[in-house]
Amino acid sequence: MRFGIQLYSVRDQLEKDFPGTIQALKEMGFEGVEFAWNYGKLTPEAVAAFIAETGLVCCGLHAGLADLRDAASLAYRYAKALQTPCITTSCCGAEELANWEATIVALADAGRVASEQGQRFTYHNHAPEFEVRGGKTLLDALYAQTDARHVKAELDTAWIYAGGQDPVAYIRAYSGRVPQVHAKDYRRAEKRLVEIGRGDLDFKAIIAAARAAQTEWLIYELDASTIGDSLASAREAAATLRPLLGNC
Repeated sequence: MRFGIQLYSVRDQLEKDFPGTIQALKEMGFEGVEFAWNYGKLTPEAVAAFIAETGLVCCGLHAGLADLRDAASLAYRYAKALQTPCITTSCCGAEELANWEATIVALADAGRVASEQGQRFTYHNHAPEFEVRGGKTLLDALYAQTDARHVKAELDTAWIYAGGQDPVAYIRAYSGRVPQVHAKDYRRAEKRLVEIGRGDLDFKAIIAAARAAQTEWLIYELDASTIGDSLASAREAAATLRPLLGNC
């Protein structure tokens, strides 16, 4: 299992200095970067060449659902140039959740298009997908009603926990279907996302479960730094998680 970072975590720094920020992440010990719409204003070919020069690889790419249902979209050009292992979306808006059966159909279609384009499609959860309807969480309904060959999981540990579920149990439940795990911490008493190691989650157990589930990438993410410096938060996460990756 390899170690990456979701670039949304350092989006403020990317806006100031895209190449310098990427290089700083490499020096922290991250092996891969997961893109989320910001490519440093570079073409697919140019950003792929730049990432290769740094010694990093692309460990994922997030795009909108409409783009992933369109084989001609720019998202697929970036995915192919960067040789991403997975192309990912999430759907936790009010309308998408209210019409979840239709959302599942749309996600299944995105998975089919991605497969036709030679890509693996993963769904990234947030907390609302753990609402229970008809005896199942919305997330479980998604995976029950879609083909595992075309719709896989990028499980987010903090949002699973915030949704009232156990991240370790979810990773185990989808063993073989979860190529990516987002390592994110959460403090339930305050109902807030926090830096890795400052919340409630047991990352030693999470990493062990992810290894057993054949997860390929553990990807750090934090929506907003609580210490005011996203690069410092990333450095702290790397210092906490890398030793666990070596020992689990």
